[in-house]
Amino acid sequence: MRKRSIDYLLAIYRLSEFSYARLTDIAKASNVKPPTAAEALEKLSEDGLVERWPRRGYRLTEKGARLVLVFIRKHRLLESFLVNELAYDSSTACKLASEFDAYVPEEIIERLCSRLGHPNKCPHGFPIPPGSCECSKWRVRDQGEGP
Repeated sequence: MRKRSIDYLLAIYRLSEFSYARLTDIAKASNVKPPTAAEALEKLSEDGLVERWPRRGYRLTEKGARLVLVFIRKHRLLESFLVNELAYDSSTACKLASEFDAYVPEEIIERLCSRLGHPNKCPHGFPIPPGSCECSKWRVRDQGEGP
């Protein structure tokens, strides 16, 4: 999946926590014009990741929400690695992780999780969503704020 598509999904995830995400808010969060966002959201809807509710807005489907949590896990584990193993500060680690987080294979993420001792929070203090590694069987399923 393209990084730009993930950005739209993350915007909806953040904006629709208690309600629906409006097109104008999604466009603003994604730094694009509403027609551009509408076109991208239509494609994400066709892929079964987003649902559009007339006069309400957009929400993630269950498939879309799972994909967002996988991405958030990747981002937060990469941040943790950059801080703990390479001594970056948390702000720099977040910026650097954002450059490549969408492209890192799940196998590497699971090895990173093991290498880091299965952390349950990122350097910013946000919970790391569970993955397929052993620690995820007992971890609390609290996802917190976006990456």
